[in-house]
Amino acid sequence: MHSKAAWNDHNDILFGSANLDAHSMKINFESCLQINDSRLAWDLRHAYYSDLASGIRQTAQSHLCRPLADKALTHACNLVSPWL
Repeated sequence: MHSKAAWNDHNDILFGSANLDAHSMKINFESCLQINDSRLAWDLRHAYYSDLASGIRQTAQSHLCRPLADKALTHACNLVSPWL
């Protein structure tokens, strides 16, 4: 299982597994936890901007110049994703 975290400027935080698509909302079993916590929202914001500053910038050009093996893996995953 993988999870996601989202938060806003009002300190509302959402942790969960749901994707925002029809399949996830109608067919899959998804769960989410909503909380309001200013300290946790600040920590998440700080961690996000720290990761953003140290991460590798992705552009359309860098995506196109990926190694062939990476492109093949992406296409293979896209092909089987309806069955996952």
